[in-house]
Amino acid sequence: SPDGATLAAGDAQGRVVVWEVARRTARQTLSLGSAADALALEGDRLVAADVKGQLRLFDLQRGGQIGQSEPLGGPALAPS
Repeated sequence: SPDGATLAAGDAQGRVVVWEVARRTARQTLSLGSAADALALEGDRLVAADVKGQLRLFDLQRGGQIGQSEPLGGPALAPS
């Protein structure tokens, strides 16, 4: 997060773990369904992109997914 209080890390199995940095504890684990490609945090919102190019929006306060895009057919951050 911009303030350094929260960290999100994704893995090849499609899990995203949201950490509270000061407490060194996992706050919650989210599922993408396929490998994580890119993550962005702002306040209590997390945007996650998977390797299929699908974006998901999570509300970390409520603990669930609140939106998603159609798959784009490839990684969100394709090499140029």
